[in-house]
Amino acid sequence: MADKYYDGALRLYNRARIVFVGFNDSDGYPNIKAVLAADKKPGIKEIVIKTNTSSWHVAQFREDPRGCLYFFSLVGFKGTMLKGTYAVVEDAKIRGIL
Repeated sequence: MADKYYDGALRLYNRARIVFVGFNDSDGYPNIKAVLAADKKPGIKEIVIKTNTSSWHVAQFREDPRGCLYFFSLVGFKGTMLKGTYAVVEDAKIRGIL
């Protein structure tokens, strides 16, 4: 049964162009932001999103790395939410290939 959910989430992620990023602000309130999914997707266990590292929400990722991602497909109106931790990547070589 777990493979069914994993495979379905992976299919949704592979089609996603926009990912909704959930995180907590410095006061502990939940926030959500739409960001672009990376062009190259290494897999669902390590999800890459693209955003400006100088933005306010990236500072929040550093302060509290816990969060969630939500991606969906309008076809069949299906979506999935994953929770985990964020890591901000600033290495230009890595960022350039994503």
